[in-house]
Amino acid sequence: MIDANLHLIKIKDRGYNSPDYILKNIKNIIKSKDLKEINELIKVLSNKITNKGFSQGLVYVFDEEWFENNWYSIKFPDNLIPGVLFDPLSEGIDKKLNILKENNINFLKILPYEQHIFKNNYDNVLYLAKKMEKRDMILTVCCAYGSRYLHKTNGVELVSYLVNNGIESPIIMAHGGMVKVFDAMSLMLEFPNLYMDISFTLPYWWGSSVIRDYAFTFEKLKYERIFYGSDYPYINFKKSMKYFNKFCKKYNIDEKAVDKILYDNFKNLLKFNF
Repeated sequence: MIDANLHLIKIKDRGYNSPDYILKNIKNIIKSKDLKEINELIKVLSNKITNKGFSQGLVYVFDEEWFENNWYSIKFPDNLIPGVLFDPLSEGIDKKLNILKENNINFLKILPYEQHIFKNNYDNVLYLAKKMEKRDMILTVCCAYGSRYLHKTNGVELVSYLVNNGIESPIIMAHGGMVKVFDAMSLMLEFPNLYMDISFTLPYWWGSSVIRDYAFTFEKLKYERIFYGSDYPYINFKKSMKYFNKFCKKYNIDEKAVDKILYDNFKNLLKFNF
């Protein structure tokens, strides 16, 4: 089983989206830790996902100052696939990408509303995506919906801009677009290099029509290129699996489709040219 979207630092679940607070909290905590402490955090997380029955996890380190903090040189356990938050507006992108690639870090994530990536910045992201594509790296774009920047940022729209401007390497739409899941689905039907994960989404939107929209989307996509995710620790493993199982039972999703979401689809992505 693959669990996408893990974070190293424990965050109190306040019951609503508070991305600016979360990002600031994580950055401050990571800055206060040395490499030895971060290494210990990674070991704890590695053991935790093993104990919870997960075979492997994709972990993004939310630290925009990773280049200065030098944590990327840490050797991650085999059951953790490392990724990093990346600032597409930063300088020295080629140098930074080379360092990440040399350290076997192939997943980069951007968070449009936390990093304030607005429409006038889309070309910066396109520039980054082209550089990543040359290095066989995978971009994850947060496609959650909400925050005070509701009408200024749109992860799904940004992904559309990238693929319509020639990006053919894999792009993961984190959280699946939430209320814009039909937009995400429409893009996935058109562009075979697009994927979505469903971390955070099912518990947060349970009881709303969004859940029914996800069921429709899954069936329309034939359960391909969709990944389970927890968004741990903001949504813990037990809670995320509880809602995933409820979702599958509610919409009669069979075992073969469940296996695709939990394991096969991400395994196929990992066959990309790393």
